Amino acid sequence: MLLLIKLKNDDGYVLILDHFNNFGTIKVKIESIKRQGFNFKLANNIFEFDVKKHDKSSANLQTTSDYGVILTNVNANM
Repeated sequence: MLLLIKLKNDDGYVLILDHFNNFGTIKVKIESIKRQGFNFKLANNIFEFDVKKHDKSSANLQTTSDYGVILTNVNANM
């Protein structure tokens, strides 16, 4: 699992969990949060997530010339 923490504006942080090895109900335990000058106390340090696998894309790439292609079966969210 990959853990990434990003600064969100000036009032907090976004915690991104990615690259899970398993899918379904996953429990994540945060052992500690450390930042210089701050002391965080965790009342509830176990979180449960429902990790779902994305559907496999059915995108098609068709060449039109040496320098052109047409990409089909995609949407703006891909």
